[in-house]
Amino acid sequence: MSVKIGPCRGLFFILDEGSSIMIQINNLTKSFGKNIIVNDINLTIADGKVLGIVGASGAGKSSLIRMINGLMSPTSGTVLIDNILINELPEAELRKIRKDIGMIFQNFNLLDQKDVYNNVKLSLDVAGKDKKYSDQRIKELLDLVGLTPKIHAYPKTLSGGEKQRVAIARAIANNPKYLLCDEVTSALDRKTSYEILDLLQRINELYNITIVFVSHDLEAIKYICSEVIVMEEGTIIEKNNTLDLFMQPNTKLAKQLINKKMFNLSSESSEDIYQITYLDKQSNNPVISKASRIYDVEINIIYGEVIEINKQNIGFLYVGINGPDKEKAIDFLKSEVEVNLYV
Repeated sequence: MSVKIGPCRGLFFILDEGSSIMIQINNLTKSFGKNIIVNDINLTIADGKVLGIVGASGAGKSSLIRMINGLMSPTSGTVLIDNILINELPEAELRKIRKDIGMIFQNFNLLDQKDVYNNVKLSLDVAGKDKKYSDQRIKELLDLVGLTPKIHAYPKTLSGGEKQRVAIARAIANNPKYLLCDEVTSALDRKTSYEILDLLQRINELYNITIVFVSHDLEAIKYICSEVIVMEEGTIIEKNNTLDLFMQPNTKLAKQLINKKMFNLSSESSEDIYQITYLDKQSNNPVISKASRIYDVEINIIYGEVIEINKQNIGFLYVGINGPDKEKAIDFLKSEVEVNLYV
């Protein structure tokens, strides 16, 4: 497959042949006095992608997506949406651009005094749609998000998951090209979170909507995102496709986020611990037992798990290796599977 390389000052995005760069961010910085929230971000987001943004609280994730849709003005740098420079537009023109950008928040942002129908209708009213069109569109949207029986229900009677479904319906009511999601599963239980993620994935596939998905929840990130950027102190420190990021994180923060949050391993150990990573097709290869038979080593399996990352099963083993032939055994394992020193 041929690829195009998109520049990102020290980082690169690999784009599928035929992909269009729809969001271009150049040298974007946001500061409040001496406090720099977002620091010189360069980023391209291709049409139809699901991009995850992960990082600790205060890393600048939410501020970044608020500058993408013009809710926050940058101190310096530029944001281009469909080749239109949005941070210099007058408010009236910016409102037109925002029609192509839907946004969903953690706290749903529904109006308690309005029922489901009228909460969704708000977006259509702002766009100037007539009642006949709105009635038909709302019917389609509620069918899509699975809330048809709740059309006249009020937010106080809805569960958290149902409220988020209403928010999603409202966000996509005007057929946006982009959907910005800011911690949209953080207030939900795990089962409901996966239901919302499945819905977002379906929307992406049905309408080719580009999704920017901000979350501190790596379970959600690995489930829905095709690409991930890791932010720390307002900067992008790592970017990769989701599979490669989880298999072989490069930065200290990414390693900490993935290894500690995904596998809950202690970083304090008296021996070297190795992470062995293998794809589903490699799972029948008994590399551990082979290495133990061939070489004079003892391999202690500390932890293991198979997880699904973006529709692919990935196996992780954390092992201790000791014995006279330790280096030879490690070289053998590396010839068969991915092996990295964890501790």
